[in-house]
Amino acid sequence: MTEPTRTGSPQPLPHAPGEESPGPFSGRNAVVTTVILCLVTIVAFEAMALSAVMPRIAADLHAVRVYGLAFSSLLTAQLVGIVVAGVWTERHGPVPGMTAGQLLLAGGSVLCAMAPNFPLFLLGRIVAGFGGGILLVLLYVIIGRAYAESVRPRVFTLISAAWIVPALVGAPLAAWVTQAFGWRVVFWALVPPIIVTSLVITSQARARAGDLAPPATSSRDHHEHMRALRAGLLVAISAGAIQIGSTHLGHRVDAAAVATVLGLVGVVVFAPRLVPPRTWRLARGLPSVLAGRAFATASFFGALTYAPLYLVRDRHLGLGMAGLLVSVGSLGWAVGAYLQGLPRFTGRRHALVALGGAAMAGALLLLALAAALTWPIPVHIVPFLLGGTGMGLAVASQSVLALELSDEHEHGLVSSGLMLSDVLGSVVGIALTGAIFAAGHSRHATDIPAYVMIWVGCAVVAGGVVASGLRIGPEPAQDPGLSVPGRAPRVR
Repeated sequence: MTEPTRTGSPQPLPHAPGEESPGPFSGRNAVVTTVILCLVTIVAFEAMALSAVMPRIAADLHAVRVYGLAFSSLLTAQLVGIVVAGVWTERHGPVPGMTAGQLLLAGGSVLCAMAPNFPLFLLGRIVAGFGGGILLVLLYVIIGRAYAESVRPRVFTLISAAWIVPALVGAPLAAWVTQAFGWRVVFWALVPPIIVTSLVITSQARARAGDLAPPATSSRDHHEHMRALRAGLLVAISAGAIQIGSTHLGHRVDAAAVATVLGLVGVVVFAPRLVPPRTWRLARGLPSVLAGRAFATASFFGALTYAPLYLVRDRHLGLGMAGLLVSVGSLGWAVGAYLQGLPRFTGRRHALVALGGAAMAGALLLLALAAALTWPIPVHIVPFLLGGTGMGLAVASQSVLALELSDEHEHGLVSSGLMLSDVLGSVVGIALTGAIFAAGHSRHATDIPAYVMIWVGCAVVAGGVVASGLRIGPEPAQDPGLSVPGRAPRVR
């Protein structure tokens, strides 16, 4: 991934001097905002519904030990979708990819609904993940082109808020549907809204063809496009090796251990080719934004994946109550995203990233303590809410910063890098927590020691979010004329 520049950047939807930028629901922005929120709601419902019903699916398909694969296989496919989307949008614009992504998402849901065994269920997750990876990138590209820079923080706040209803209603609703009609109905229910949204996007694309057209210039040539695709495929293969190997780890060196190590080496070697130089060294500016995003998703999703299983199998809650308790984190996420969108934090969002990471680390340590000491279930609300708030502060701030630190014609490339960090962090986080769980899982005894190890480890990873936030902000300059107030340099 080449280093972005900020020269000659046209602002989206220009307006006259002194005129206020159109808001998310003003004029022709209204339909775009509505479509974006509908897509986010669909994805949020699918994510929260799966979290709520996955313990039942794993039991029905005899896959408790490889439980984490249902999540990490989707994320690995997203890696490929993200890289493809980054190239696709630079060459053809975001609209064709949006249609393809939604069709794949719907097709994956159908495969999951019809799957007679766990391997076919995983195939459905992979198809849906590929489509979801395409959609994630293109949503960011559309936001970068359709809204003025001053409006984007409000858009990201709305996106986070779109998770609230699916999070609070989706989990218990999916649990009720599963108990009444079976978990397959949950996946069938996702298909109609995806089709409707796809039709709306197609019609809207015709109305705003100018805004959503391919960029006049690309930051990469054909050779760089192909190199990015190859690196993305190699990262996905490496992440797949981590997943498959980690779910079969034991207490000795075997093929599973070798696959896990080779996968980790592959990620370390090939992932840096898809992000700006010195990202993993936390260079100032955009590289630290992307590195911090990987730390955040690795910590949060690695920890959250096993929370429903802990509540259902070891604390004996019903599916509905377990899903509702975990979904409290999404409410906190929306609160954190709302706070970062306040105008008072303009120019200081790097500090919110560090604060969000600290909140996540504290929440995970508290959750580990609650599990180890078998504290009452209501106490668990506090770490779920605090961790979600920290995630909302960090992730929404990182999204705004990523677009602020790049030109409009680079939004596809930067969005792809941001989503790659998202998914790569999630894949590695879930794979490693899956390895801990697989190694410590017992069919007869409690798995609480494994959960405690998982959450303490994820708290340590959250410390990387704090470090990245401190590195995003501008470095004190000896010559004041060399720095721009409120603007973090890209790479130092």
